[in-house]
Amino acid sequence: MSRRIIFMLTALLVIAISAVPCFGTTRTDSSVNTICYNDGSYAVVTTTTHVPLMTNVLNKATNSLTKSSSKTYDYYDKSNSKVWTFTVSGTFTYDGTTARAIRSSCSASANSGWECTKKTSKCSGATVTGNATFRLNGVSKKATIKLTCSANGSIS
Repeated sequence: MSRRIIFMLTALLVIAISAVPCFGTTRTDSSVNTICYNDGSYAVVTTTTHVPLMTNVLNKATNSLTKSSSKTYDYYDKSNSKVWTFTVSGTFTYDGTTARAIRSSCSASANSGWECTKKTSKCSGATVTGNATFRLNGVSKKATIKLTCSANGSIS
């Protein structure tokens, strides 16, 4: 009788533990927009937001939630060749009343003779802004990327 009870309790414990998601696991949400230019070139802009599966990852020091996001700007020439990429990443805190950008970074890569001559990122309020300049044969193209977090954690 006692073995049967111990077995049933053990089985219930195993089921309960397997139903709890792992801490630190995230779901990734993405959206893609295309920008067409008059010269036949175009850009594909992908926004990716990392959402913790444990929906309320609370920063105990500030009673706020944290979310990270990135936006990538892939530039294609009129021959459909990807010639450069610029990515801006940001980390935000929000609490339902206010939001704040707390970390920013950026990266750039270029192909087909293009070069990245400048790249910067900064936090201001609830917005992360990245700027980059790419150059080919004296012609410059600039990219500006903004990520903004609302007080409820929506990233745009």
